[in-house]
Amino acid sequence: MSIEIGKIINKTLVDAGLNCFPIVAPENSPLPLIIYERSFNADYTKDGRSFDTNNIDIYILSEDYKETITLSKQIEGLISAVKGAVLDAFVIKSKLVAGAEMYQEGVYIQKLTFEVKTAV
Repeated sequence: MSIEIGKIINKTLVDAGLNCFPIVAPENSPLPLIIYERSFNADYTKDGRSFDTNNIDIYILSEDYKETITLSKQIEGLISAVKGAVLDAFVIKSKLVAGAEMYQEGVYIQKLTFEVKTAV
């Protein structure tokens, strides 16, 4: 179920000891930190809705460029490994599909986009 994917992402990152927030971090949060956003598309067959394709954007923010790279690799491993029954959902597959990097106001940012398919 696509609604549960936010809980799954949060649990995965928090269990790894990462400082993460959905959509926006509270003001003056210490770096490094991770922000994630989700969107989804429902996939239908002639028998009805079969699974959801969730797009998860994860932003890694740090004042140290090398730290954003290290965290990106760690997060790719964590999210790509999410499969099977997790919380109240069944994850069919998780994979990294895109990435980008930015620099704003003294902060390096890595953006990772994952596609996560969940059964309905």
